[in-house]
Amino acid sequence: YMQLKNAIRSSMFLKEKYDAAGVFEKLKARLVAGGNKQDKTLYDQLSCPTVTQESIMMVLNIAARERRKVRTIDITGAYLECDMTGELEVIMKLDPLLTKILHQVDSSAIGIEDEKGVTYVKLNKALYGTIQAALLWYNKLKKVLMSDGYSPNPYDACLFNKEVKGVQITIAFHVDDLLVTSVCTKLLDSLEEHLKNNFSNITVCNGSRHSYLAMNIVLAKIGIEVDMTAYIENVVKDKTFRRAANSPARDDLFEEPEDSEKLDVANKEEFHSDVAKLLYVTKRTRVESLCTVSHLASRVNVATQDDQKKLDRVMNYLSQTKGRKVTMKWGGAVNMEAYIDASFGGHADCKSRSGIMLMMSGCCVGAWSMKQKLNTKSSTEAEIVGLSDGLSHVIWARELLCAQGYVLPPTVIHQDNQGVLSIMGGGRSPRHRTKHLDIRHFFVRDRVATGDVVLKYCPTREMVADMLTKAVNGELFQYLISMLQ
Repeated sequence: YMQLKNAIRSSMFLKEKYDAAGVFEKLKARLVAGGNKQDKTLYDQLSCPTVTQESIMMVLNIAARERRKVRTIDITGAYLECDMTGELEVIMKLDPLLTKILHQVDSSAIGIEDEKGVTYVKLNKALYGTIQAALLWYNKLKKVLMSDGYSPNPYDACLFNKEVKGVQITIAFHVDDLLVTSVCTKLLDSLEEHLKNNFSNITVCNGSRHSYLAMNIVLAKIGIEVDMTAYIENVVKDKTFRRAANSPARDDLFEEPEDSEKLDVANKEEFHSDVAKLLYVTKRTRVESLCTVSHLASRVNVATQDDQKKLDRVMNYLSQTKGRKVTMKWGGAVNMEAYIDASFGGHADCKSRSGIMLMMSGCCVGAWSMKQKLNTKSSTEAEIVGLSDGLSHVIWARELLCAQGYVLPPTVIHQDNQGVLSIMGGGRSPRHRTKHLDIRHFFVRDRVATGDVVLKYCPTREMVADMLTKAVNGELFQYLISMLQ
């Protein structure tokens, strides 16, 4: 009785699947378990890592620097490769329609069926939707890779490497999608063979064009080009715009008019969905729109007509510039630098905003735009807060590259505030500030003293992270965009 009472539901989803170039691939059906009904307190650990976007961009940048070959691999039905026989029992029910389909597919499949035509089954494999499936799959893939000599990067649990006779092969994976790079074809072939021997079915792409996590990756003459044209087209396909927008936002981005009417439930849900979709693309290939979308993400629960207009503008801008690419040129040394900036008191509650941009060989590999959590009393204090918060991202990326086997010089952090540089250089005492700012101040100074980073003055016009702290328009916006190209 308790087994049937605790049985979880199931659903069948049909989806048209397209690659990153917008080309139809197949009609995909997926049976999904209702894992939301499982008792999470029965499991010690459920959290499962996925590769960070910054790691993916750094792996691609390294591939361009070292002229590596690129392959993408998809492991079909990945979760079903994992046994649940040693796990807690999970009973699932199939509705009458799914029961009928099951009988048509396999007439020998006979389960416990009630008077309503519902069939109860016990899961022996990690079905998509169950709360433990993702972690079971990660542990399975990790075991398979480590058995072939691969080891994880300690700063990203989904970034694996192996070195053979001084030649490295790198794997970055997001669930069952693998991005693999190496200069050695034999190492790539060896990995492919190893995966074929351990999994039922894999799909491999080893040409010059790859579709990976909605990104269109092209190994072109100039270098590795990444765009999300098809993704943007899909997001804006039902939208209409009166005139073209030449920037993501107007100067009133952070203003919140009190007389602006709130969106109704249906429009607020659509607003939330659109913002989430734009966050996906702006964190990857369109970082110049990240500030706008990040701010709108903070408005999803209180969205107004004014917010909707701002969302329409950034979608209009992306629609007009959908073909813009990130280009990582062939050759050069593996190195990194960062631009960190802050806009003082720009938000309606007078809080400031931080912008951090990680660059490798002139290409953005990571960007963050965030409202500061505390109010500051001057632009210099706002810059110190931004520098402290941004430094954590810089140090992580630096350590990740070092763990990949690269010896890096001190990472240059560009800063456009002379007061901050004076304070960090020890020219002024920080005693006039409160303790929380002292901690941030000394955190940065310690990293400078150890030689991990070096602060360098950058003229405001050259501060590319400026577009991550506020709305930038006109000639300056176009100039900063050119720095990313």
